[in-house]
Amino acid sequence: MEEQPTPEGKQRRKLDRQHLVQALRRDRGLFFEYARVPEQHKSGKFHEHWLAVTDYLNEDDLQDQWLKHTRGSSFNVKIQAVALRCPKCWPGRNADPSRKEKSRIVPPPGIGKCRNCGFEPDWVTPSWWEELADQAASELSKYLVKTAQSGITGKLLSRSKGWRENCQEIDTEEIEGPTSNEPVVCKGCGVVHSWQFIGPLVKLAGSFEQEYAR
Repeated sequence: MEEQPTPEGKQRRKLDRQHLVQALRRDRGLFFEYARVPEQHKSGKFHEHWLAVTDYLNEDDLQDQWLKHTRGSSFNVKIQAVALRCPKCWPGRNADPSRKEKSRIVPPPGIGKCRNCGFEPDWVTPSWWEELADQAASELSKYLVKTAQSGITGKLLSRSKGWRENCQEIDTEEIEGPTSNEPVVCKGCGVVHSWQFIGPLVKLAGSFEQEYAR
């Protein structure tokens, strides 16, 4: 999903995304929540990486939908199901893509087992689903870091309105919500588990430099 590096191009793609998501939700009745990270080409154009929680989507069909909503200006859409790296035969990150693809385990309703060695996780065990979620988050984080290092200004990560409510586990009883840039302290143990930063990336980097200089 590419866009021109101009304010007009940014606004145009914002509307295009809204129309696509609306078509999936309203016209087709699909559950669709997403988080997305932009990435800039050397040419200056942008494309986006999406992590979507949804029903099955056919890649050719989604590509046709995107082509329609962008009036033929963008058509390159690729879909890959979130999958486990087989603990028995994963060939490593530097292996040929075709070898890695055979060692990816797509959970049910996918095939649910490794096509290379036949290993099949016990999908009743929650830990396998937790591992799956970790790998999905790790993939999104990879692009988030890459985008931050490229020096892109503006918001690096965007989410659909229902992402937080429908796709994240949030324990609202144990912690109080963050205020400003203050740490979030757990009521149960008094330890800071997480914190929220809102502001320019340069300011965040400066705060880290000051902290390490102490």
